[in-house]
Amino acid sequence: MNTEDEIKNLVHSIRESLPEAADLANTFFKERGFDIKDEFDIEDELHYLWVEALADATNSFIKQNRMEEVKTLLQFMSSKLNEGSAPVKNCLDVSYIENLMWDLDEEDQKRAWPLFPENLKALYIAMWGEPDF
Repeated sequence: MNTEDEIKNLVHSIRESLPEAADLANTFFKERGFDIKDEFDIEDELHYLWVEALADATNSFIKQNRMEEVKTLLQFMSSKLNEGSAPVKNCLDVSYIENLMWDLDEEDQKRAWPLFPENLKALYIAMWGEPDF
């Protein structure tokens, strides 16, 4: 399987397993000027941007204090990171993890951080350093 197919399969599994988060990611994706009719309508190179929009959806759930949804999302992404190929891991690292908690205030960050599985924490810390709260 080529890299784009692996990422496309990741997006497909997210959409099947987390439809509410996927719908919100679609909204953010469209707000950035991209159009999609369905998950297979996304141009291959844009799948990374869609995963980035999923991080924005996660951040939105954190801001709304919807912590059960956040926990479900983070656990799902943790499992995808654990089982994923190198391209999937790279996509999750650069498109999802690097964008988590980007625009959250300190209180939201404090509330969300304990929900991060260890593998996601490790990637987050590798990029941004240990949270200072």
